[in-house]
Amino acid sequence: RLGSEVVSATGQIQMLNVSFRTLLQSKEKADAVMSEIIQTAVTTPFQLTELASGAKQLIAYGFAAEEVNGTLVRLGNVASALGLPLERLTYLYGTTRTQGRLYARDMLQFTTSGIPMLQGLADMYGKSTEQVNKMVSAGKIGFPEVQKVIEQMTNKGGKFYNLMQEQAKTIPGQISNLQDSFTMMFNEIGDRKSVV
Repeated sequence: RLGSEVVSATGQIQMLNVSFRTLLQSKEKADAVMSEIIQTAVTTPFQLTELASGAKQLIAYGFAAEEVNGTLVRLGNVASALGLPLERLTYLYGTTRTQGRLYARDMLQFTTSGIPMLQGLADMYGKSTEQVNKMVSAGKIGFPEVQKVIEQMTNKGGKFYNLMQEQAKTIPGQISNLQDSFTMMFNEIGDRKSVV
């Protein structure tokens, strides 16, 4: 069984490395992204596969390699708090960036997901939620404003600040971190065997 775990973990990491190299067209950037998401995986409740999937999505949406892990951490804090799949939030955030502006349907998705985007924008602009909805309909809310609200929610003092680290201290979080640590250990064993 140990042999199959080693092969599985090593294969998984190698496939992720190939994916990131292809998407980023750079071994150095791919290695940096992998290193960051591995560190995030072993210190948060999210599995490496979830984070890697989110990272690939963000890269496909045009986020620079240097932005990927920080963005995943912010989105992960929101997803952890609300019990949302990280993939869903990454999709919503990434499509908003690609569109360049916030559409009413996106605002509805943020709201139905439990993310107080409307109130965050209202607070930021000093306007009512009704006025903000009119601004959204008129195409006056761009991605930078959405990004700023997410940053405010996840910065120190924000509603979703540091939630992944807090959840990582729970028993399910510790089990998740242990699984990621085992995956990395098996990968290291597999790497050594392939070098020998």
